Amino acid sequence: MIPLRQTEDGRWKFKSNLDVLEKAAKNPSGIMKEPTGLYQGLALFIYGLQSPFRVGQDEPFIKQFFPNAEFVAVENATHTVHNDCPEVFTEALVNFLLKE
Repeated sequence: MIPLRQTEDGRWKFKSNLDVLEKAAKNPSGIMKEPTGLYQGLALFIYGLQSPFRVGQDEPFIKQFFPNAEFVAVENATHTVHNDCPEVFTEALVNFLLKE
């Protein structure tokens, strides 16, 4: 899925903040700051096991900031779980949202 939006004159533009992406590409270590704060609410991390981002390995670190986080690993998905496995993604999300 490409993040595009149509302008009033019918042209297409990226929805992403290209200035920020350009800065990040030029200095990737400069965008990562040490996280601060604590979110006590419920949080759901749905991630693909084929993703280059290792969310499962980072679970202890994530739990420092989201102590009530739940994690759903999706076997045959990359970073874009919602595209790779839409049924699994939707089921995980709906089950999370319907919890009491």
